[in-house]
Amino acid sequence: MDFPGETLLIKMWETLAEKGIGSLLAPWHEKRMGEARSQVRKQEMLVIAEAEREAEAIRSGERGVLANSDVQLLEGPRRCHSVAGRKEPTIDLSIYRS
Repeated sequence: MDFPGETLLIKMWETLAEKGIGSLLAPWHEKRMGEARSQVRKQEMLVIAEAEREAEAIRSGERGVLANSDVQLLEGPRRCHSVAGRKEPTIDLSIYRS
């Protein structure tokens, strides 16, 4: 059972919520979403930078294991020789031959 003016009140509430209060909160919502996007982008950049540092440490021979991982690179007798001014690690596999 509808009371007099119920439809009018419902329509007024919908209009107020969509165009009145909703439009007042839009700048706050946009600012909050922008900050969240910035935080996500910052985390992505930090993870990429950390991965690049780990890769460089592995390439230079400082580290033979990936941090925070169960993956291990080949370990064994290593020698380094210079190629074009860079140290290149080599693995002596002759000890594994019988």
